[in-house]
Amino acid sequence: MKVSIWIVLGLVLCSLGLGYWLGVAVTQRAAKIEANRLAVETHRQTYLAELSQKEAERQSFYAALSAEKAKQEKVLAEKIAEDTINYWTVLLDGQQLRAFNETMEDRTIVLTKGKIRAKQLLEIRYSNDAPCLDCLVEGIIKTTSGKIVQKVALEGEKSWKEETAPLQVLAQKNKRETLSFFYRIDQREVFLFDLRIR
Repeated sequence: MKVSIWIVLGLVLCSLGLGYWLGVAVTQRAAKIEANRLAVETHRQTYLAELSQKEAERQSFYAALSAEKAKQEKVLAEKIAEDTINYWTVLLDGQQLRAFNETMEDRTIVLTKGKIRAKQLLEIRYSNDAPCLDCLVEGIIKTTSGKIVQKVALEGEKSWKEETAPLQVLAQKNKRETLSFFYRIDQREVFLFDLRIR
């Protein structure tokens, strides 16, 4: 009987020891799994941060590329505008007075005061070989000293019409016999002709 108690006690102690060592092994295994999980999570976070940084760099690169492309397109458009031949025709009541282009030196039209009728219409038909469809276009009349006396917003690059009698009044009011006509396309100003009223 004494032997069996010692055997039972020995078995209990063994199982307790085994349980302890099993508990330690399980705890160590759980700690190792947790450490591995944390290492994987840290690696994942680092990878995501690097990926995010690379995406930001890629977007920055494409933004710079897009800005450079827009800059080059603007330079090209300006060069094309410089190489573009502008030409225009001036009509009085539908009859052509003169045709001009930017290479011509003499750009003067003379109207005689006594021959100007009340409802005569001066029309300028402006065009070029590379029209700008979405540009801001204005017709501008200046005195010979450069003072702007009239601005007219124009639709695209279509014709510009002015009655001659008000032009004569405009010239008298500014004490000038010559008015200079310009087209402004966006920020580029094109001298068209001088209208001299004598």
